[in-house]
Amino acid sequence: MSPFVAVSTLYIAGNDGDYATGDGKSYIKFTLPDLKAGDMVTGGELYLYQFPGEYGYDSSNADGSLQVNAYRVKESWSASSIINQSYSSAPSTYTTVADYFNASRVSSETRRRLDLSRIIKVWYG
Repeated sequence: MSPFVAVSTLYIAGNDGDYATGDGKSYIKFTLPDLKAGDMVTGGELYLYQFPGEYGYDSSNADGSLQVNAYRVKESWSASSIINQSYSSAPSTYTTVADYFNASRVSSETRRRLDLSRIIKVWYG
């Protein structure tokens, strides 16, 4: 596997309309294990935790929901190329949503799931 495929990336975005930029972005980099002969990717999931109140989603939207989308990133990147810079320097993503969940207000820590099976299978191509 090439280093670019072995270290693959996911982009997660949500939009609740409360911020001037209209969205929040996170980039996550994974180091993938090598597959041995006969190994097969059957699926992959990412779990995120949503927290209530001050440190979690607490939108004033009428329906109280926020859609969080996962996208595959097109190019290699480093944290230093994004940190403390505008997202205009962030790597581009494919427009197809790999998976999403609708986050609504929560009163306790809530686990959210994204199915990344299709992205992972592409990474192992």
